[in-house]
Parts: sequence; C-alpha cells; structure tokens
Amino acid sequence: RKNIGELKSTQSALTEQVDRFRLALEATQAGFWEHYPSEGREVHSPEWYAMLGYTPKVVTGGVDDWTALIHPEDRTEALAAFSSYIREGGQGMYEAEYRMRAKDGSWRWILGKGRAVSWDDEGRPTRIIGLNLDIQKTREAQAEMQRAQALNKALLEQTSQFIGLLDLKGNLLVANRTSMDWVKAKPEEILGKPFWDGPWWPDKTKAEFLLLQLMDQVKEGRTIRREIMHADSQGSETFFDFTMSPFRDEAGQIVNFIIEGRDISALKK
Repeated sequence: RKNIGELKSTQSALTEQVDRFRLALEATQAGFWEHYPSEGREVHSPEWYAMLGYTPKVVTGGVDDWTALIHPEDRTEALAAFSSYIREGGQGMYEAEYRMRAKDGSWRWILGKGRAVSWDDEGRPTRIIGLNLDIQKTREAQAEMQRAQALNKALLEQTSQFIGLLDLKGNLLVANRTSMDWVKAKPEEILGKPFWDGPWWPDKTKAEFLLLQLMDQVKEGRTIRREIMHADSQGSETFFDFTMSPFRDEAGQIVNFIIEGRDISALKK
C-alpha cells in the first residue's frame, strides 16, 4: 500500500508537470521536437504542427520532412547550422532563424533552439531536444521599425533646418547632416559632447548659460523658442529661430530634448 501510494503521488506530480509544460507551449506558441541523429528520425509535438496549420503527426521520417518546409533562401543556412551543431559534438545551444511554409501557403519566421542531452561513446550526440517558436510578429515589428527609422532618417537628412537630440545633461546625441555641414564638422567631433561646446556657438560660456536655463524650463514640459544670432570670425551674422522641446518615452517621461534651428537671416534683412 505504501509503494502504491508513493507511485500514485509520483504519477500525480508527473502529470502536473506535463500539464504545466503543455500550457507553457500553448502560451508561448512553441512547438517541442526531438531529433535522433543516429536513427535518422524526429518526433514533433502537436504544437509544432499547429503553429503552421498542419495536422499533427507523431513521428516524421527525419530531417528532410521539416527542412522541405523551409524557405529556399533560408534552407542552406538553416541546414548548415544544424549539421554543424551535430558535427561539432552538440556542445552548447543550437539556435537558428528561418522561414517555414504554413499550410495556407504563407511564410512564417521561426526561431529554432535546441540542446543535445545524450551522446554515444565517441562523443556524438544521440538525442537533441528543442523548441520552435513563432517569431513572425516580432519580425514584422522589426521590419516596420526599420522602415520607420529609414523614413525618419531620410526626412531628417533632407530638411534644410538644423535638427538634433540632446540627453538630459545637454550632450548632443544626434545631429542631422545640414547642421554638421554648416559648421564643417564631423560626427565624431561633436556627438557625445555638451551641445554648447559645439562650433555653432561663438561664445561657449554664454551658450552654456543660456542652454542650461532652457533645459530647466523644458524639463517642466514646456517648448521654448528663442532668436539666436551667430557671428563668425569675419563678423558675418546669421540669425536663427531656435526651438527646444521635450521628447517623451511611452510612459510620458521626458527623456531627451529636441533642438531645432531655422536660418531666418533673409527674413531679418
């Protein structure tokens, strides 16, 4: 009776662990797989098929069954990564990203991760277990972010205004090409340094005093606009409509200062 009781308790704990594992797979949209290199076969969980819209199978014929679903542009690299992991003795973690064909004909980005858990006497892996995770939405978000960044950069570089970004201490983080070309400066000469030390200001002490005052006001959420005059060594004067405004993160906290300068010398004349 004691042995039976212990057995039932162990079975209950195992069942609970399996259920928890299944819930984790469903929540993360992950599919479990096992690969046996020496036997040339694989076992895939129902979730592995479900993420691609296929009917679950218990056992597949081997690597060829799932690699046939990989996008032609990704297949060579994906196979090379998996083969290399096995050939090198299954040390550490296997990881690869590739597109797989879903049942509806679409392509979905998959992140495959695995680890060898057993080896033969010669050190060759005999069993590899892992997960496939659906990262399609992550990839789409990354692509959209890259498109937005490319557009923002193009707009930033095409404008005739001076545009930059400061951190909360007044260091210049970003400056567009127009503002750098006007003072004939290279990025490494001005970025990461206090804005008032830049070549836009003939008197750096006065510039620091002014900018620190403006920063204190912008930290309160205000947008400050000033008219600033720049005189070069030949005495030529240039007038700017200068604006400093707050840049907020998703939580609404001010994390940077946006600076803008527009040449209004012709308007002044």
